[in-house]
Amino acid sequence: MTTEISLLIIFSITLIHILMYLNIANLNKRMKTEITSQPKKHFPKQVTDKAPSVGTPRKNRRKCIRVPVENEFCTVSFYEIGNPKFRSLRNKKITGYIKDISLSGLKMTSNFELPVRSDICVMISFELHGIPLILKGKIVRREDHLGEEFVVYGIEFQNLSRQAQLELSKFINNKTKVTAHQEFADSI
Repeated sequence: MTTEISLLIIFSITLIHILMYLNIANLNKRMKTEITSQPKKHFPKQVTDKAPSVGTPRKNRRKCIRVPVENEFCTVSFYEIGNPKFRSLRNKKITGYIKDISLSGLKMTSNFELPVRSDICVMISFELHGIPLILKGKIVRREDHLGEEFVVYGIEFQNLSRQAQLELSKFINNKTKVTAHQEFADSI
């Protein structure tokens, strides 16, 4: 009798684990396919990057040098959407914070779930040292961090005007000089 009860308990626990796994797998599948413009419960005022493992240098895969930005507020609006499934995003605006920037794009965080698709074009509005910029781009990368209330996006700039290139270049050059001077001072 106790053997039968033990087997029944083991079977029940195994069945519960299988059901939990299937539920999690189904939830992950739905999260990847559903697009929602609803914000998550809370958006942190200060977002910090996850540091790479100690001793592991971070590889720069960008074409251009990138510099950190101190959580610069930005607004993203959708202006061109190729897939009819996502037409509801047209003229919607979301907010976020820029983490770093280069001449080819930027990394930003937001509490909105967005698709990574080549047929969706965005306008990103922000200020760099008091200079307002409105740039066109495409969302090319998305990083979801379990347990975090924000999503990290990579936006690649499209058709930058000469003026925007100059303003970005000035900002990046100034940041690079400051960083180089700081590193030199720290080494003395």
